[in-house]
Amino acid sequence: MQQKKLVIVGNSVGIRIRPHLRQESRNYGQRLVQLLNEQADRDTLWVVENLSFPRATLYDIQDHLPAIVAAQGDIYLLNLGVCDAATREIPRWMSDLILRPRKDWRSRLLGQWHERVVKPNRSFFVKLRGKSSWMTEQRFTREYRKLIRLIHGNTPGHLICLSILPANERVERELPGSAARYQKFNMIIAQLAQEEAAHFYELTDYEPEADYPDGTHLNDQGHLRLAQELLPICLQF
Repeated sequence: MQQKKLVIVGNSVGIRIRPHLRQESRNYGQRLVQLLNEQADRDTLWVVENLSFPRATLYDIQDHLPAIVAAQGDIYLLNLGVCDAATREIPRWMSDLILRPRKDWRSRLLGQWHERVVKPNRSFFVKLRGKSSWMTEQRFTREYRKLIRLIHGNTPGHLICLSILPANERVERELPGSAARYQKFNMIIAQLAQEEAAHFYELTDYEPEADYPDGTHLNDQGHLRLAQELLPICLQF
């Protein structure tokens, strides 16, 4: 039997389902592989390898480049950008310190300050930092191009680049300026996909209330919809 592999490289959008319905919930990677197997002949089995990580920017993906190449996928889905583009109330180094597995007095103190002072006034601190994100447009462009070329140069995989879901009212209220940055980063992804012979798939017609109520992560219906829409694209390859 021939095995084919779908590889997802991304952040928590590729793995989380909000709200999570336990036994019933399947993310779009799981659903897409199921749909592909329903279309495949008896001698072909599709499997999925999901290399998605919470809070992952393109900077974090650098730690997983060997695994991305080793996966040797037939199709790669890049679901990146929202963690890079969103405006932030604290710098990345501080967030890393707060969330580190082994807590010390610094991380505990910063965590309490963030929880009690910053989070209740999140939009104020975002504006105080100049509505800046964790990744500049220039670095995002450079690292995204590098990732595409790494996959094209070292695997047989076809590449599909997903856009960032539009920011809903809650996201824009808490992280002002994110909506505009999402649009700019989506333009970068679309341009890079065109320049580097990848397929760009835009998610701008998704509705927050119906498809991603928390403003970032798809719900079960949204994951199913995305899998169904990606199926004919995957079948072209």
